[in-house]
Amino acid sequence: MSKKDKEAKDAKRAKAEAATEAARKSKQAAKEEAGKRLAKAKDAAERAKHKAVPYKAERQSLIDCAFGMRDNALIKGNGGNVSMRVPGAAPDGRDAFLVTPTAMSYDTMVPADVVLVDELGNTLDGKRRPTSDMTAVLYIFRHMPEVNVVIHTHQPYATALGLVVDELPADFTTVIDELHAAVHVAPFTRSSDEGMGILTVEHIGDALAVILKHHGVIAVGKDIDQALTAAIYLEESCQAYLAALATGLPIAHLTPEQIADEAEERGYYGQPE
Repeated sequence: MSKKDKEAKDAKRAKAEAATEAARKSKQAAKEEAGKRLAKAKDAAERAKHKAVPYKAERQSLIDCAFGMRDNALIKGNGGNVSMRVPGAAPDGRDAFLVTPTAMSYDTMVPADVVLVDELGNTLDGKRRPTSDMTAVLYIFRHMPEVNVVIHTHQPYATALGLVVDELPADFTTVIDELHAAVHVAPFTRSSDEGMGILTVEHIGDALAVILKHHGVIAVGKDIDQALTAAIYLEESCQAYLAALATGLPIAHLTPEQIADEAEERGYYGQPE
């Protein structure tokens, strides 16, 4: 090989090596840039994850209530729903409402999944679809301003009792103390319909709950503890009443005077606020 040919060959090799090195550096730079973008995206996602969620404690309390409903066999799976009034939280200064999302597992639910809506059901905060019973729940809130929490369950004993009687009488101390009055059975209306709320308002009377025929229960309260307690003791009382009915024997009823006496504030039950 002549000197000239060797120089040409060396130049060609050097050029190829330079091109290879340039390609390697370009690939490395692209990889580093992609890594930076990924790290930036992860950082943004982490910051978004820890971003302050409005009414986070209240939202968590709705999830905790759902667990309480399930722990007391008032629902199965992701059934039922919980809603809470948030006074003055709407942009116009009116009340807004926190509602659990529809058909979502409580086991994976986090506060950000709970939806904040206005009185017309428009979403104010949250990306999930609200409970399918939202129109019924909002009807109750609009027509019962003293109510701050609404819970809906599919508790079996209360639902079963609703098929055979028109009310759970105030024949148990728990009904008087925790539900405040006999619990009426409302006529059937299809689920996810505003009629659930209308019939609740029409039939709840002085009690803190109503049995929805062929469906379940709506319980209300000034706070989550009162509403959940009402639903729990309704279920216990319905179970006892069904057992009494099953005997076929006459049912013993409390007199109006006895009911009034039991309802009297005694001043020594529960902890002071």
